[in-house]
Amino acid sequence: KSADLAVAVALVSSHLQIGVRADTAFVGEVGLLGELRPVVSMEKRIQEARRMGFSRVVSPMDRGSYKSSRGVSTSSGETITKLNGIELVQCRKLNDAITAGLVRPIPKRKQRSRPPSEAPANLQELALPEILDDDDDDDAFM
Repeated sequence: KSADLAVAVALVSSHLQIGVRADTAFVGEVGLLGELRPVVSMEKRIQEARRMGFSRVVSPMDRGSYKSSRGVSTSSGETITKLNGIELVQCRKLNDAITAGLVRPIPKRKQRSRPPSEAPANLQELALPEILDDDDDDDAFM
């Protein structure tokens, strides 16, 4: 479960074709509604990330003992703290954690050509790729 945040960042990175920062490790759980939750033994996980050569760790915001009063809050809701030679980036929202881990910002959404409530008039407007059926596997399901 502690890899939830890393998996979420990897999925977004792959989908948007934006690289993940090579110096950054991700530790945290992601709830069903996208909320970030800390995991147990954060200090040990941070030390292990530093030992493995990472210089940054992105994690959920936590009121735990490792949070330093010297943390700097950013405009996006992150708190950045130096802890034993590693930069700890604590985030309140999943989007903030993803943004902190990617090599460039997520691009803004493009406007739709028509309102989302307007349905396509026919199948051609959907512009779906053609699916060819070779009939080889039809007997396998009967």
